[in-house]
Amino acid sequence: MGSCIFEIHFHPDKDGNKIIDTSKNNHENRENDFFSFTSSKTNEKEKEQIIKNKLNEKMPEIGKIIRMKDYEASVNQNILSYISNNKLNYKNYLQEDLITYKSFPIQFKNNNIYYGNWNENNEMEGYGIYYLNDQKVVTEGVWNKGNIKFGRIFFKNGDIYEGEMKNSIPHGKGKITFFNKESYTGDFIMGEMTGKGTYIFSDKTMYTGGIKNGLFNGIGKMKWINGIEYNGNFVDSTLCGKGKISNIQGEEYEGNFDKNEFHGEGIYIFNNGEQYEGNYEYGIKKGNGKYKKNDDIIFEGVWYDDLPNGNGIMYYEGNKLGGFWRNGNLIGNPEIIEGNINDFNNIDLNITCCKANINPNSLPHISINDSNISLFTQNNDLNFV
Repeated sequence: MGSCIFEIHFHPDKDGNKIIDTSKNNHENRENDFFSFTSSKTNEKEKEQIIKNKLNEKMPEIGKIIRMKDYEASVNQNILSYISNNKLNYKNYLQEDLITYKSFPIQFKNNNIYYGNWNENNEMEGYGIYYLNDQKVVTEGVWNKGNIKFGRIFFKNGDIYEGEMKNSIPHGKGKITFFNKESYTGDFIMGEMTGKGTYIFSDKTMYTGGIKNGLFNGIGKMKWINGIEYNGNFVDSTLCGKGKISNIQGEEYEGNFDKNEFHGEGIYIFNNGEQYEGNYEYGIKKGNGKYKKNDDIIFEGVWYDDLPNGNGIMYYEGNKLGGFWRNGNLIGNPEIIEGNINDFNNIDLNITCCKANINPNSLPHISINDSNISLFTQNNDLNFV
């Protein structure tokens, strides 16, 4: 999944257009319903009037004022209803001493619509709602000199972003809720999930930790609904580096990973208490390793394809037996290295290994192809610059 930069330009057109006088529009009461975040000093009517006059003078270059019913007919009513019924707390983002003018909806020449507050420089300032007509996107929140700094973005497919922004781009702390009920809460840098955060998949699998360019990167924790849990390092949404994975049956592996596989030195503890300590190559025991039971070594030697294959030593009741194993079976008679055992007839000299019940590569959501975490590049029909 590629990275992207989210950027919407909110510059009004300079082409002239006729101004529609709606100062006595009967929808004025509904305008007040939408705005409950007005500055405490907006009772200074004289200053408001100055801003209003400047806005009207500039209007031929900006666009035109439209009626409330035309605004409501253009913008998705479900979104407007959601905004009205689920208001955010904008107190920390509104400039209390700022005087602004609350206009009726203004439609720019590109057919985008803004309904909110303006400052004396004809910039969107304070609380407002912006409708991006060609992409059917609604942006709502607190504006500063023409750019939104905190609020929500409602996408055509149902995705919703909520949080801080910079230059109208998600930046800082925020949350994206996808239409498929998956969500990410955490850090954003210029439209990309980067920093630290929590991603919850639709099946309640949860990741918490480092994230970079929309992928799990760095130290993190992932827990699946079947009880399997991983703590360790991620690289591009794969288990890679040092980590520990366990299940509710008491089995666990701790060691090195690569591409969602046990790879390198590691220790696997089976649910019967036995354990393998040694080298893995992409999920397969390969190289030197020890097989233990109750902390006592059963076999130590060369492994290949998950079984003893090569020279090794078998430990049995205080005896130390050397030999050569092939696919877990001793070839020929063992050599007595230590001990005084003489009868091998009642001894099973073959080595079998328990089956591991944790297979990281089979778990959902940790491979790049399966993860659904790239902000705005999936599930949206948006064009970004």
